[in-house]
Amino acid sequence: RAVSAARGVFERGDWSLSSPAKRKAVLNKLADLMEANAEELALLETLDTGNSGTTTRLISGILAAQDFDVTLTGDESIQKRPMKRIIDPLSLMGAEIESVRGNGTNAGTYTVYVKATKANAADSPVASAQVKSAILLAGLYADGETRVTEPAPSRNHTELMLSSFGADVRTEGTTVTIRQAEELYGQK
Repeated sequence: RAVSAARGVFERGDWSLSSPAKRKAVLNKLADLMEANAEELALLETLDTGNSGTTTRLISGILAAQDFDVTLTGDESIQKRPMKRIIDPLSLMGAEIESVRGNGTNAGTYTVYVKATKANAADSPVASAQVKSAILLAGLYADGETRVTEPAPSRNHTELMLSSFGADVRTEGTTVTIRQAEELYGQK
């Protein structure tokens, strides 16, 4: 709606016919309103995952390949959970992920800024189905082949699900490989 409204004003000539002083006043008022409502505006770009570490980690893999920025947060417990284990491999795949606190720790509140997702081979330092799944979900959008190797096998629910939806997923030992999926198909 905002874009349509702005386009309408521009097409009617209201903006271009306004004096520089009038345009300055409008822009200053807009800046004041944005500053006064900064917290509300920030919430519009924030995804609150509550107390779900699985949601936080898995949605990060999907978001890492999308063409918009989003801030992920959760309750006090989530904000203390280790997220660096997904931030690092997703960053190697092209996602720009920044800790909101700016301290590079494992803090569970971070912003995902996406540029591109590229295929990558990741060695997970821990056997974690959540870490593996985040990388595999990002790999659905990556050019080429994405591989995840764990120190030991973890649950394989995501691989089974993606395979049943038509994704090209292969497992050999503790390494799982996925190729970009043009389309997935729901099941009955």
